[in-house]
Amino acid sequence: MSKTVRQFAGCLIILGAVFVLDPGQASVWHQFWLPILIGLGGYLVTGSSNAVALAALTLSLINLDGESDLWYRSYGYLSLIIVSSAILLFNLFTSFRKEIDATRALRLAGRQERSKSKVERGPLLEGQSAIVFDFDGTLAPNLDLPEMRRRVLEYSLTFGVPEVLLEPLYIVEIIDRTEAFLIEKNTESTKIRHYRGAAEKLILDIELEEAGQNMPFNGVAEMLASLRGDGFKIGIVTRNCREAVLKTFPGIEALTDAIHARDDVDYLKPDQRHVKISLKALGVEPTSALMVGDGLLDMEVGKSVGLKCVGVLTGSNTLDQLETAGADIVLPSVLSLVESE
Repeated sequence: MSKTVRQFAGCLIILGAVFVLDPGQASVWHQFWLPILIGLGGYLVTGSSNAVALAALTLSLINLDGESDLWYRSYGYLSLIIVSSAILLFNLFTSFRKEIDATRALRLAGRQERSKSKVERGPLLEGQSAIVFDFDGTLAPNLDLPEMRRRVLEYSLTFGVPEVLLEPLYIVEIIDRTEAFLIEKNTESTKIRHYRGAAEKLILDIELEEAGQNMPFNGVAEMLASLRGDGFKIGIVTRNCREAVLKTFPGIEALTDAIHARDDVDYLKPDQRHVKISLKALGVEPTSALMVGDGLLDMEVGKSVGLKCVGVLTGSNTLDQLETAGADIVLPSVLSLVESE
């Protein structure tokens, strides 16, 4: 279910609550259990504590109708406290879990330095000395790219750029092409700067919002530690921003040798220079490195640079799509890299 659909469903839940909860009805069901169920159900559907906070507030205002009996109004207060407490505890748990992951990553990094366990490398890793990973959809859950692209495209079209020019482009490329269009039309520089800043903020807002909810896939920290313990250089090449990467995966810097996010470079994959910068930082040649990712452009740019490409099925693409894009092998997940040894 896309984020847009979840948010729309969440709005329907909230609006439905307004009509279902008749202020004139004073019952335990209306004043207590229904607000709790709708509030928690809204969180499960929307995945957003902000949406649930709005739901809880709306429901409580209805429940705390001045004409209601004091006994039943107390249910309104209690339901608000329970829903809000549940949201707070969940957010605290998520933050605590990320801190544990960060501590574990640092501990694993220290352990790998103390014991360089040389295991026998399987055919996939034989002859390789470095691995360049994509991030979203590969090491952690994917971003809502369709929603991100929709927002950027809709905003860009308000500046008069023909949609046909933007339709085949990736998200950041839509911004670049719109900016070029505005320059060609001799648009005022202040308006161009305003457009780019606002468009980039649309991307950043989604990245940071989802980074607060996402965590790396189970076992990824141990997998990276295992590979580095075996002597592999590890690089991350992502179109995501650095802040979102570090927020999603605290401790990742201790488990990798180089991270090149969107705000670290001037050129983004599928531009070869994004991957070549990572290879240079790792000190390896393309022939001795793997490109691992869930995206078609990961396979395309990896092949164009000369890397052996490994596709993973933890993103949105199928085995056939990844193979068509150039994958030499497709694995269920990145964990299979060490399992295949």
